[in-house]
Amino acid sequence: MMLEFYKITALGNDFVFIPEKHDIDIVRVCRRKFGIGADGVIFYKYNSDNEIEVDFFNSDGSHAKNCGNGLRCAARLMHEEKGTSEGNIITGAGAFHFNIKQDNTVAVNMGNPQLIKTEKDYFEVDVGNLHRIYIKDNYIESEIVEVAKNNPDYNVEFIMKQDDCYRVKVYERGVGFTMGCGTGATAIFSVLREFSDISNIKLRFDGGPLFLETSSDGIILIGEAQILFKGIFQGNWYT
Repeated sequence: MMLEFYKITALGNDFVFIPEKHDIDIVRVCRRKFGIGADGVIFYKYNSDNEIEVDFFNSDGSHAKNCGNGLRCAARLMHEEKGTSEGNIITGAGAFHFNIKQDNTVAVNMGNPQLIKTEKDYFEVDVGNLHRIYIKDNYIESEIVEVAKNNPDYNVEFIMKQDDCYRVKVYERGVGFTMGCGTGATAIFSVLREFSDISNIKLRFDGGPLFLETSSDGIILIGEAQILFKGIFQGNWYT
């Protein structure tokens, strides 16, 4: 099999982008040291020069409707291949508008997430995928793993206030600990806006910062996205 792919990352949240849908072994592709290595595979196709359609899969092979870092990576790919600085990304969770900013970061309008549950110690938010958010003074990783294990349909975020930003640790459904999560950042901002008068925020993940701001028609997610390399599958990678 000869099949081209891109390896693209946003905050260390890395993806293999493959044109069109193929019955490849996603788990093998994503396995580090034995495959290409990634947090997920994203199949893509162009509907026009300013619209790209994507389909997200986690590293365990499970399907995902939305992925904020994946959206920014898709925008970066479209900019690389089509020269487009503004356009739309079509996903299982709907359409998302993006633009490449002057500082070369990528901004995506994530819409308005739905706060679906408020409990004493956590919040649940729907951003096209589900998030459970805990605001903590401190935490240990084993605590996060336990919450994720007991809530397998959710991405789990633990956040702490630190100086000028919030520090975030994220455990993603179908992947495990990742260095960043764009839909998680969007969910966190939507919760914090409910209880304080803020119009923008900086969140720091293990892979770096994400910036979020309020617009008239949704939350804008802003951060870097980089194409690492382009390659070719050789051999049999099909399931």
